[in-house]
Amino acid sequence: MILRYSLPRRAAYWTVDWLKGSPVRRHIRDIRSHIEGGQGSEIAARKGQRLLEHALATVPYYQQYRGVKRIADLPVLQKPTIIEHSTDFISQAYAMAELSPKSTSGSYGTPLTVYHTKDKRRRMQAELIYFSAWTGYRVGDRNMKISVRPKSPIRLFLQNETQMDPTYLDEDWFAELRLRLIQGREEIFISFPHLVAELVEYCLAHGKTRKNFAMRGVISAGETLHDATRSRVSAFFGCPMLSRYAAEELGVLAQECPEQQQHHLNTSSYLIEILGRDVDRPVEPGEVGRIVVTDLYSHAMPLIRYDTGDLASYALTCSCGRPGLILSSLNGRMNEEVSDVEGRRVLDSAIRLMMSDLAGVRQYQFIQSGKVDYEMRLCTLPSFQGEAILRKCLLDLLGAQASLRLVYVDEIPPLPSGKRAYIINTWRSPQRRELA
Repeated sequence: MILRYSLPRRAAYWTVDWLKGSPVRRHIRDIRSHIEGGQGSEIAARKGQRLLEHALATVPYYQQYRGVKRIADLPVLQKPTIIEHSTDFISQAYAMAELSPKSTSGSYGTPLTVYHTKDKRRRMQAELIYFSAWTGYRVGDRNMKISVRPKSPIRLFLQNETQMDPTYLDEDWFAELRLRLIQGREEIFISFPHLVAELVEYCLAHGKTRKNFAMRGVISAGETLHDATRSRVSAFFGCPMLSRYAAEELGVLAQECPEQQQHHLNTSSYLIEILGRDVDRPVEPGEVGRIVVTDLYSHAMPLIRYDTGDLASYALTCSCGRPGLILSSLNGRMNEEVSDVEGRRVLDSAIRLMMSDLAGVRQYQFIQSGKVDYEMRLCTLPSFQGEAILRKCLLDLLGAQASLRLVYVDEIPPLPSGKRAYIINTWRSPQRRELA
């Protein structure tokens, strides 16, 4: 049954790509030559130089830096700067009708909308296909994705994908997930690691074992994957569980290799710097710093030396044999759980998605201080007009009985590491611990 449904989709996808001139396949070849061939640094440098020249010539924001010769001479770019000057970051070389918007989920309380060209979208497809293959995925394979961002039925059909919305988590949700994974014979499972770990415990408690599933690979995304979770999940499903580090506005930044579980940087598509927490200087191997990215394919809206808000350290090589730098530690965003007025767990991604669709918000912080007591702190632009919409959406999510305050502030203060906690639960977890 799996072959009957997977092979036609795989053939159809590559046929359509061929009819269009094989753009995705060409991107995959380019990525492979960089990641596996060890010949990407000079090519990436040339791509970076072309991006810089393009930005200086066609992007209003970068006009102030005319005369700059190297990417390293530009200042580090922060999300609030892009939000405040959003139209000035769009290249005049493109008509807006040619571009596709992509809204981030605001993982650190700062939602952002960027614009992509068709070539950038194809590059992102190629990254997903290439790196997912490290987990055993092939185009057309049955896959289940946990996501609060719904896809159209047509896209789900074409991609042979099913989705489950994790907004509300209870025993019924895990029961349905288990049933759909078994009955659908899903081969690849993409999810937040803590949800996969909970699913495993649920299955064990209800007498299910690996023989009930057809899993060939599990991809962890959105959170830090800990070794204990990996071991537990891999042993249960009998397949590898690998972590992917990606950003919605960028693409796949790093992927764990199956041999050593080390995050290999995607140097084919991005120039990635690890800079000091407080100063814009490169750190030494093993030292934790900020991940700063130049997207080599962000021609519509150039992101040059863009601070992702994540922290990591790097090492020079991986013993798997693939050349290039790796992330030796990835200190991801700090997630906390909140609950609605009925006590059901509400996944943080539901709040992030809500905020990504709201224009004029620079930063936000959501706090649960009691069973039905909530506060949303907002740092907004003068153009913000969404208070009524936000209040309604939050009450729809949390329950009409929620006691909700909207508070306007000038700034959301960062933690000592520089990260901002965008969701806080002082009712359930008053003793919060910051990641790394």
